[in-house]
Amino acid sequence: MQPGLGLAAQPFYLDTRGGTVLCWWHAPAQPAVAHPVLMCPTWGDEEIGAYAGWRALANSLALQGVPVLRLDLPGEGDSLPRAAGASAWSSWLDALDDAALALLQVSGSPKVHLLGLRLGALLAAQLADRLRQRADQVASLLLLAPVASGRAFLREARLLSQVPQGEPLQAGEAMAGGFVLDAPSAEALAAAQWPTPQASGQRAACPVLLLERSDRPLPEAARASLAAWAGVERLQGEVRDDLATTTAIAHSAVWPDLTQPLRSWLVQAGAAASDLVGLVWPGVAPSAAGPGWTEELVSYGPGLVAQCTRPASRSARATLFLSSGAERRIGPHRLWVDFARQCAARGELCLRLDLGGIGDSVARDTAGASPSRADQVYDARCVDDVRAALRWLEQTHGVTQVRLVGLCSGAYHAWRCAVAGLRLSHVVAINPLVYHWRSGMSLDPTHHAFGQIDIADGAVRSLKDPARWMKLLRGQVHVRVILRAMAARLMGRLQNISRHVGRRLHWPLSEDVVSDLRQVIRHATPLSFVFSEGDPGQALLRQEAGSFLKGQIASARVHLTTIERSDHTFSTRTGRDSLYNCLNSILSAASDFAVREDQNLASVTPQQS
Repeated sequence: MQPGLGLAAQPFYLDTRGGTVLCWWHAPAQPAVAHPVLMCPTWGDEEIGAYAGWRALANSLALQGVPVLRLDLPGEGDSLPRAAGASAWSSWLDALDDAALALLQVSGSPKVHLLGLRLGALLAAQLADRLRQRADQVASLLLLAPVASGRAFLREARLLSQVPQGEPLQAGEAMAGGFVLDAPSAEALAAAQWPTPQASGQRAACPVLLLERSDRPLPEAARASLAAWAGVERLQGEVRDDLATTTAIAHSAVWPDLTQPLRSWLVQAGAAASDLVGLVWPGVAPSAAGPGWTEELVSYGPGLVAQCTRPASRSARATLFLSSGAERRIGPHRLWVDFARQCAARGELCLRLDLGGIGDSVARDTAGASPSRADQVYDARCVDDVRAALRWLEQTHGVTQVRLVGLCSGAYHAWRCAVAGLRLSHVVAINPLVYHWRSGMSLDPTHHAFGQIDIADGAVRSLKDPARWMKLLRGQVHVRVILRAMAARLMGRLQNISRHVGRRLHWPLSEDVVSDLRQVIRHATPLSFVFSEGDPGQALLRQEAGSFLKGQIASARVHLTTIERSDHTFSTRTGRDSLYNCLNSILSAASDFAVREDQNLASVTPQQS
């Protein structure tokens, strides 16, 4: 990571018994507490949704004088795969254990505070039990919205994800959202419980701050176990109404301001430690290596962060990946991590971008305004971020051929980059839902054409389902929403007819997909659309581009692929494998085309000179 570019924390890789993990060290300019904090994250889609708030909390605590170390668990986020032969739970605990010991050694502090969120709260408690059995190394335990148990967390995750029929799962495997746990890991997670006084031995009680969700308070049995383990007089708690949204989907997650209550708790544990002033983590590993690739966090522009996965030998080709919504560079369900590493192992440089204000990239200057999350996700300046990444790739790695791949809002930005004429050898837009964006628009699907198409088409399909008719008769169907959607779709079709007439008469049209496609073709940028089966973005594209799109597909200027048995973010193993196969086919064909183009240019240039 290049220094001096406005990043608030120091990233590095740490080798642990659980695997090599990506860490971020948030050092305060002036410490206000005696002991540093180790943050223990939750897991799965919850971790992805909570990431922005979790990172912001670490930054805020550091600004208030609290030294903080946060990390991605082994096999999660940007960390490397977990240790072979170990369950996920044991690998996570081993990694956190080694991180805590490293934090104690670097800071010179005799104790560490453990801060855990949801499943991470249970991890923090079990880690505290370990550290206390070895020595009295835990200053306090801070638990945010803790889960009742590992089994309860797994049961809830399974209910929310609902594994599709026919999805191949091995015996004992568990699917939670877009994440799959092998049988030993699922068994170990299901067995995870709060530590008991018997397991903790006779060590002195450890202060505990318990902040619970009002809609999911800790069961009495778990609370009693925790109180007995901590010491009743040293257990402080609060039930809050504002913790339920901390782990929502990334662009919807909302965090309360927890900095002051947490700082006040930490300050009570002792006076500031002068050894922590301006501390830089020493001897850091800036990169990590896998089979045929090396990975490193880089700044591709002021305050802009990306994960660069380099092949073993220098490559003139690169692929940029843009995530969906407000999810960081790993993509939904870590979609881009494995694929980028596979591409690098085959000899291609990959760059997974955090666009401005997303992930670990610094928020944009908004001139005092407070943009909505939707406007942040669909900010037009994201095209400038991609342009900065292209410039960085050329200057740093000599890359001359760059393919751009984006999903959902990332697909929208990839599409806008193609329209803007950025120098790209191929653009792949996966499941875009909008093709134009105006400031102030909402992310509510019912306010957009793609959502109205989805609702209207779903209503038509439901006419063949007797169960749906029974719901209608019982008043369980939102008839007004359906009627509004169908009316909006009819209006959209009428507008498209008027646009078609306007094009024939050469009227200037704004926000016109056909005009944009013509612009892409003039730039000679190869363009591929990839859609999940039934994804409404395809119907919207066909509706707005009509016969012009058909003609461009027929002439192979634009390519369109539909992937069966996949959802919008490819959360299933089947859908993900199909997407990877599709991308491999598209990108390999693009590479062959680029090679032929280079050869043609090489043969033509001498004649021209």
